[in-house]
Amino acid sequence: MSDVFRLRSVLIGACVGLLFGLSSCTLLNNQRSTEFYLAHPEALFFKAVEQMQKVQSFRGEGYLTFESPEGGFTGLTTVLYRSPDSLRVTLRTNFGVPIGELLVLGENVWLYNLREKVLYRSRGKEVPLEGLIGMRLSVGDVFTAATGRPLLEGLADLAPTWWDSMQVEPVDGLLRYRFRFGENVRTYVADPAKEQFVAFSSSWPGYGAFYCQIGRFRKVRGVRLPQHIQVIRPDRRERLAVYFRRLEANPRPRQGDFSLKIRDDVDVVWLKS
Repeated sequence: MSDVFRLRSVLIGACVGLLFGLSSCTLLNNQRSTEFYLAHPEALFFKAVEQMQKVQSFRGEGYLTFESPEGGFTGLTTVLYRSPDSLRVTLRTNFGVPIGELLVLGENVWLYNLREKVLYRSRGKEVPLEGLIGMRLSVGDVFTAATGRPLLEGLADLAPTWWDSMQVEPVDGLLRYRFRFGENVRTYVADPAKEQFVAFSSSWPGYGAFYCQIGRFRKVRGVRLPQHIQVIRPDRRERLAVYFRRLEANPRPRQGDFSLKIRDDVDVVWLKS
C-alpha cells in the first residue's frame, strides 16, 4: 500500500469518525432535550412561542389545493406576512393568471375577486373565501392556514394561574396542550426535537372545528419556516393544503407589499360583521 493511499484511508476514516461523533452528539442532545421537555412541558410551550417570534415577516411562493363536497381548487399562491397582523395572499391559476387577492390588516379585510370584478370589504371576525376557493374562515384561522402559525391571541390576558388549568399530555413523543378561552377550546401540539408547534386546533359553538397540521419545516436564515401546511374543517368536510417551494425569512419590506391595485370598474361590496 502506497503512502498516499494509506494517508487517504486515514483521512477518510477520521472524517467518518468525526461525522459519526457529531451525529451521536446531535442524537444525544435531542434525546436530552426531549427528556427535559417531557419533564417540564411549560418550557417547550414557551420555547415554541419564542421560535415563532423570531419570524417577524416572511414570503412564501407555492401551491394551494382546496377540496370539499361542492368542488375544489388547485392553483398557485404567494403569501406575505408581517407581524403582528398583516397578511396578503395572492391566488393564480396553474398557468399563472391572477384570480384573486386577500389583504388583512388588523380587523380590516379586503377580498378582491378579479373574475367577478368585485371587491368585498369587511371589518369583522370572518373572511368570505367562498367566491375564490369555496371556504369561509375566521380571521385568526386564515393567518394559521396561510402561515402555519397557531393562534396565540388572548394568552397575555390570561390570569397568572392559567398554566395550572391547562391540560398537558404526551402523544407519540410530542406534547399536546389543551385549554379554554370562554367557549373557545384550543389545542397546541409541540415537537420537543424541533422546539416548534406542529399542529393546532380550535373550536367554537356555531363555527365548528378547525385543525391545522405542519407536515414539514425548512430552515431559512437560522429560523424554521413551515413548508407544508394542511387545514381540515371536518364538520364541512373541507381540506386546504399549502406547499411552499420558495420561502424567505424576515425579508426586507418592499413598497406595495400590503396594498391592492384595484381597477376603476370594480364593484365594492361591504359585508356585515
